[in-house]
Amino acid sequence: MKKNQDFSDTRKIEAIKQAQKKYQQEVKEASGEKGLPPEDKKRKKKGGKSHWVRSIVLVVIMLVISGLLASFILFGLNDIYAVAKPSRVISVEVPKGAHSAEISDLLGKNGVVDLPWLFRLVTKLRDDSTEFQYGTYTLNSNMDYDTIIETLKKNPNPGEGEGIVRLTFPEGQTLDAYAALLEKEGVCSAQEFLDAINLKVYSLPMEEHLLDVDTSLKYYRMEGYAFPDTYDFYKNENPESVARKFLANLDSKLTDPMYGQMDQQGLTLDETIALASIVQAEAGSQEDMPIIASVLLNRIKSQGAYPKLQSDPTTKYANELQIKLSEQNKPYEEVVKAYDTYQGDGIPPGAICNPGLDAINAVLNPASTNYYYFCANTVTKECFYATTLEEHNKNLEKAGLK
Repeated sequence: MKKNQDFSDTRKIEAIKQAQKKYQQEVKEASGEKGLPPEDKKRKKKGGKSHWVRSIVLVVIMLVISGLLASFILFGLNDIYAVAKPSRVISVEVPKGAHSAEISDLLGKNGVVDLPWLFRLVTKLRDDSTEFQYGTYTLNSNMDYDTIIETLKKNPNPGEGEGIVRLTFPEGQTLDAYAALLEKEGVCSAQEFLDAINLKVYSLPMEEHLLDVDTSLKYYRMEGYAFPDTYDFYKNENPESVARKFLANLDSKLTDPMYGQMDQQGLTLDETIALASIVQAEAGSQEDMPIIASVLLNRIKSQGAYPKLQSDPTTKYANELQIKLSEQNKPYEEVVKAYDTYQGDGIPPGAICNPGLDAINAVLNPASTNYYYFCANTVTKECFYATTLEEHNKNLEKAGLK
């Protein structure tokens, strides 16, 4: 009896083991992974996905940093060796006593180099900056660092040893007058200066506003653009360097808001300078300039009734042109008529003198008037303004002109 009972107990134990084994097998099949409960598998899957995301992000960041670093290196190498830089002639004036940092900044500001700090570093490593000369250099934006450095070591003004000439050019004078003074003081020949300022291009922002100007009736293309001021020149200076100083000075005075005012007035830069030259020649004082400008602009806006500006200084300038052109055996009738505002309609084809900043601003900010006439006493320079011709005739008597 006892033996049968033991056998029964053994069978029960074996059945229990089989049931446990079957349960474990079902758990494995449900989890899809041998020996891993479902909840543990989920945890492992989640941890694996997070690891891959972090890895991808890290790779992307490394690729971006590598790309930026490569681009920066290529940009720097291009600046040093000028492999793919555009060609643009640039004049740069290096002041006496300028340090390497100042010269590097000047080159960067003028567009000769793109990375001034890198140029300074290269010159410092080469120990070249102490050999740089001062003066006005003609450089190009496609020059490599070696060429720039070697150029800056050479004296750009052979006549420097003869001294520096300081000259003052008054407002309201012509290019011919400026040229004569330059020649008289030994800076450069008058004709070479006139050729340099009228025939050369200096890559100044101002020149972009002159690309579409009709020069067919102009006597001097850049009359009006030699800014009146006091300048330092070298004896026997390069005429192009001299011309650029005048033009760059005016360019620095013309701001974006001023160009915006020209647009509001419906004027081009060339028309603004031409009108400013008339205001400069007509005005007896700065206070009169905005009023005289208003008279000219009122006539331009009412061309049907007032087709001609009728300014005496334009007649004087036109008569001088007639003499010059006839001496050169050139036809003058059409040019003279265009400049003389008693003969030609509207704004003359070019300026009649070089105006100062006050005259330019007067054209851009004219007084608000209903005047269409003005005259001035030739002795006292007192101006008289009128709305009608009848009033103007009375003013002519007051001014002693009739």
